[in-house]
Amino acid sequence: MNKSSGERMPQVKAKWRALVPTLVLLAAAHAHAAPEALPRHGVVMFSNLCVGERSGDLHGLRITLRRIGDVDDLMFELENEPPQRIWPVRVEGDKLSFTIPKPYSGAAVVARLLRHGETLQLDGPVVNADSKDQIELRRITNFARGLPNC
Repeated sequence: MNKSSGERMPQVKAKWRALVPTLVLLAAAHAHAAPEALPRHGVVMFSNLCVGERSGDLHGLRITLRRIGDVDDLMFELENEPPQRIWPVRVEGDKLSFTIPKPYSGAAVVARLLRHGETLQLDGPVVNADSKDQIELRRITNFARGLPNC
């Protein structure tokens, strides 16, 4: 080892000693930060759809939030009806705001993420304009699993 590298070693060690507490604090803050409930980009599905054992009909609701680029929209699927695209969707933290299309209620609905994003709770007239619905949909993560029986 030459003399110049030997003289630099204490300086390098001192810099690292000063840097380590900062890195530890940053890592601890990141570990305790609240998990992001919704990714900024991608697709997230919430559903309570089930299949009638005897009839084979679908019952329930499925909402698929699509976050692509700067556009947020969702697909609204109610029972055996064809899916409806809803746009615009406003996402603010753990709240989603959107208007249910006609022929359903045609009203504004607020949905809230619960349980760290594992449940979406819809409040407002979802099915028809006169209803005061409160519907909870669980987040779907296993797309290979079939729909449960009702």
